[in-house]
Amino acid sequence: DFPKEMKDATNKISKLLAKFNYRGSYSDERRIDKNNKCFVTDPTCRQGSPPADLVVRMTKNLPDIMLNTAYGIQIQPVYSAQYGLMVYINSEWANRHEMTVYFDPKFRKNISLMNYYKIDNNYVIMAANSHKGETVTVGAICVTGDSIDDCREQFEKIKDEITAIDMTISDEVVDKLEKIVSE
Repeated sequence: DFPKEMKDATNKISKLLAKFNYRGSYSDERRIDKNNKCFVTDPTCRQGSPPADLVVRMTKNLPDIMLNTAYGIQIQPVYSAQYGLMVYINSEWANRHEMTVYFDPKFRKNISLMNYYKIDNNYVIMAANSHKGETVTVGAICVTGDSIDDCREQFEKIKDEITAIDMTISDEVVDKLEKIVSE
């Protein structure tokens, strides 16, 4: 069940958004303190990530959904596949240094990068400059398919083609997804 403290915060935010007739995307981060009080720490009028990178790739009629939502009309999404998988690309190096990410251009549509610029055919992640020694997310691999096996196969192919200094791509999430779906 959703914690009561979270429900209360959601109800308050919903009333505020309704007051302004807001109908777009919304996401936030929340913290519950030791007294069980919920604090909204990062309200944003955009899709959160995850899953926005994957939603954009999977939803064929996303522009129609967004436009109609603005007018208060709900339409059903049309998906390009039954399953989607988004796995983060992380790096401790990119926390303090720029990091060039190399991959075959044919996989570009499946690779979402954060805070990057492009020089010639090279994608360079800008240094995050957060806490020393902290691992930061620099991107994600996003794949879709008609089965989890399809997604895993595409993910493995792409994962093996990406190289960068001190880059990690955890495929534990794929194993967890398979377990959840099989239950």
